[in-house]
Amino acid sequence: MKETSGAPKDGHERIVADRDGGKHLEYFRNGSWRHDATRCKAKINKECRK
Repeated sequence: MKETSGAPKDGHERIVADRDGGKHLEYFRNGSWRHDATRCKAKINKECRK
């Protein structure tokens, strides 16, 4: 799922940049944004080590 306007719901995803400019995929689950390295490597950042 892609993030849309309004409050996020479980399953929504977003792309964020870290301090070094690397992109990471986060997903919303149970009221907070979380990072999953496996998902991130598969979809956004092959070099993800976060």
